[in-house]
Amino acid sequence: MSPKVSAEYKERKRQEILHSAMEVFQRKGFEPTTMKDIKEEAGISFGALYSYFSSTEEMFIELLQKSSQLDTLTQHDSATTSSWKRLEDYLLVQDEMLKTIKSSLIPAAYEFFMTSWRETGRLSILKDRYKEAGDQIKAMLADGIKNGEFQPTVPLDSLAKLIVSTLEGLNVSVLFIGYTESGAKEQLVTLIKMLKQLLHVKE
Repeated sequence: MSPKVSAEYKERKRQEILHSAMEVFQRKGFEPTTMKDIKEEAGISFGALYSYFSSTEEMFIELLQKSSQLDTLTQHDSATTSSWKRLEDYLLVQDEMLKTIKSSLIPAAYEFFMTSWRETGRLSILKDRYKEAGDQIKAMLADGIKNGEFQPTVPLDSLAKLIVSTLEGLNVSVLFIGYTESGAKEQLVTLIKMLKQLLHVKE
């Protein structure tokens, strides 16, 4: 009779497998990665792997959801930091992320979503991520209006979507053209200046 395995152990093992999967996805991309690759990276048997996950897609989706939960617009306390500072810092953090984008999960994520137009499930995930990012930014902009910092000349929804779409565009540009060649830093600085004007930031 096999010993009982605690829920805590199962969750810890699940997270270890996900970490191994992330390492492989970052190295190889989504499509080329196999269950065998992840099994070998994790140092476990196929039986153990399949007792937690049924496919590479299941693991990748969970990693995407996990990264979405970890993404925050700012680490500042909104009660002590201005809305503009929080927004500006968020955009500057994106600049740092762009510098290391090729060694992150983002290239595999774009590969994963390239088939979204014919994969209803994947398209739904992509739409949810886009909406979540827009809603987070819109909430920050709304805070700025509430505390009197912002007096925008365009709808908040349009501004939030502009920011999300610009950042997505920069991700693609840096991936295929390169950080320096795409002028990513200059584009972000321009975006910050443009937003400051559109929001009529009161400092």
